[in-house]
Parts: sequence; C-alpha cells; structure tokens
Amino acid sequence: MFLRVARQDNYNYYIYFKVLIETGMRKGEVAALQWKNVDFKKGIISIEKTLDFQAKDGEELFGLTKTYDSKRKIKIGDSLLKELKTI
Repeated sequence: MFLRVARQDNYNYYIYFKVLIETGMRKGEVAALQWKNVDFKKGIISIEKTLDFQAKDGEELFGLTKTYDSKRKIKIGDSLLKELKTI
C-alpha cells in the first residue's frame, strides 16, 4: 500500500523507496546511484558511493561508502529492473 501511494504522489520517491525495500541498500547509497551503476543486462546495481546528508555548503556531497566492504554489487529482481528501464 505504501508503494502504491508513493507512486501516485511522486514517482521519484516511489522509485527511491522501491530500491530501498527491494535491495536493502542504505538511503545514502540509493541517493548516490547513477545510471552507470546499473547493469541492465546482468540485473546488478554496483554500490560505489554514498550521499552525505550532513554535508555543509562547499563540502563534497558524495563520498566513499560507509566501510570498504560496503562497496558491493547487488542483484536486483525483474520487477525493479523493469521499473528502472521505464525511467
């Protein structure tokens, strides 16, 4: 129900929350995703950076992941892959 309402209200938020729910990624990792991080052929998202929500003016907004092991690849399901292809 939550995703249904989010989709009706704001499609960007819907995709953001869908990725969070289906992958277990951290919110900063999802916010830092770029198209180059999505491998549509293999159905994989590569996590390389995170968004620093606490960054002050002039500070770097995107930084390294929380830990070295946080840099990883996550397999995504067909429904999420299909949604990402439509954007």
